[in-house]
Amino acid sequence: MDENKKYLTEQANQIDVDATENPGAAIEVDPDVAEYMGAFEEKALSVEDAEDGSFDLAEEQSEYR
Repeated sequence: MDENKKYLTEQANQIDVDATENPGAAIEVDPDVAEYMGAFEEKALSVEDAEDGSFDLAEEQSEYR
């Protein structure tokens, strides 16, 4: 296991312990650790989805002409 992943895993485990021992407490979490723990969900469109959507729009507009 590389050093960064080991660090992230150790920090995530400690945060889990802290949250379990102190329910309701505000626990500061490093953004990299939070991302590793799955706190951020990517909701942006992929380039492929955006391109597909633009073709659909062009087709719809040509139908109404």
